[in-house]
Amino acid sequence: MADLGAIAPKDTIVLSIGMQKGGVAKTTNACHLAVALGESGKRVLLWELDENHGATKLFQIPPDAFVSTMHVLSGDSSAEEAILSHDDPELDIELPPGVDFIPASRNLQGLDSALREHDPFYNPNDVLQTPIDELKALNRYDYILLDTAPSASTTTRGAYLVSDYFILSIVPEKLAVDSLPDALDDIAKARKPNRNPDLHLLGLILSCMDRRVTLARRYEKLITDRFRQANQE
Repeated sequence: MADLGAIAPKDTIVLSIGMQKGGVAKTTNACHLAVALGESGKRVLLWELDENHGATKLFQIPPDAFVSTMHVLSGDSSAEEAILSHDDPELDIELPPGVDFIPASRNLQGLDSALREHDPFYNPNDVLQTPIDELKALNRYDYILLDTAPSASTTTRGAYLVSDYFILSIVPEKLAVDSLPDALDDIAKARKPNRNPDLHLLGLILSCMDRRVTLARRYEKLITDRFRQANQE
């Protein structure tokens, strides 16, 4: 994977981490990246877009105790109001140094219904554009990390269209490997001229890799070859 430290952001960089399958260490890697960037002196906002709210649980945040992703995307709250800040002395939650967070909860399952009720002609692919523009305008963050859902959900498709970079997270297992072409195809479609042509596929994180296992090594080669091919297309 490319060196994030070599990407010196002049403006806020939006970086998504995802894969269209659960159990591939997506949330773990998103949190690790956020913490590492925070420890390196960067200001980071980690935004959870997954209704399974794994990062919210990892930081031991009660999922329904604060303004969340659902409130922001349904128009009930601004993105800024949803930020849980590491620097907030009144926040009884321990966040990593340099890392702010927007939590999520199961109520995100009702996002499409809420958007449709608000505007029957809404474009689900645009769901993140306004809040991301708002967050960038704060001039507060070097990086906004989007922890996407393990599917081609409304928030995942929205993330493709607002991100500068995308990182795929995968494990050397058949179901995960079988989901890789779909993710690569969606990214390729998002990069079309009328969508987000500046989206870059930054890298792939292969987790839970045991090179003592022959099958795992075979999957590693298959994953690497497919990823390199996609980056050359």
